[in-house]
Amino acid sequence: MPGARWRGTRPIIFDYVPSRRYDFITIGEVLEHLEDPRAMLRRILELLAPDGRVFITTPANAPMIDHIYLFNNAGEIREMLRTCGFAIEVEASMFAEDKPAARGENAESAADVRGVC
Repeated sequence: MPGARWRGTRPIIFDYVPSRRYDFITIGEVLEHLEDPRAMLRRILELLAPDGRVFITTPANAPMIDHIYLFNNAGEIREMLRTCGFAIEVEASMFAEDKPAARGENAESAADVRGVC
């Protein structure tokens, strides 16, 4: 979206009227900065072509001062994606600490969850 800007606390993506739908959308490290990440996910789904894909990254269990929405674990991210209408095709998690993957699932270690839906 050339020239997209923030208007107050609402990103212009919600007011954007595309001339077409998109085959691929990337959204990296954004959802945790939104008060309502579900609204953003639903909007992305509206912008995708019927066979479109989206690549999403977002951290779990990563409290930061600018993270308005805190995902406690990867399961919460998966559930939000599913309830917003996405089907996860590929998923990968990268952990901030040298911990087994199962521990990240239980929110004992920060994880960056990446997936294609």
